[in-house]
Amino acid sequence: DQSDLNEGRVDPATQTYDIQILFENGIPYVQANPARVLVQDFGVFTSGGELIFEGVSWAPYDGYSATGRLELVPGHIYVVQLGTGANPHYAKFGVTGTNAGSVDIIWAYQTIPGLPELKAPEDPETDPVKPQIVSF
Repeated sequence: DQSDLNEGRVDPATQTYDIQILFENGIPYVQANPARVLVQDFGVFTSGGELIFEGVSWAPYDGYSATGRLELVPGHIYVVQLGTGANPHYAKFGVTGTNAGSVDIIWAYQTIPGLPELKAPEDPETDPVKPQIVSF
């Protein structure tokens, strides 16, 4: 649940989830909650082997997965549309690494409903805002 202040962690057995990470034969996948969430693999955003999280600054209108299930690939950024009504929230997450049974991601959540912008505004007088990195 990307809107949850507890680092987005929920127990899918007892709470409604937005996305969940699953492993099949050692391969990590993201599965979107089909009732209310769309997900899209926006592609590779790396430079020198490092993830460029700022590479995706806007959520697209279309192009989301029909199944809601995508393989998680290091260096890729995924865009999420949360809600199917007139004013959904948008989020993104990037895969920084995978290990046996775990996936390291960074993520951002747009708190303003209906606004597909996924990048903090830059102040031309100072350095751009840097994302916070959280490992799940």
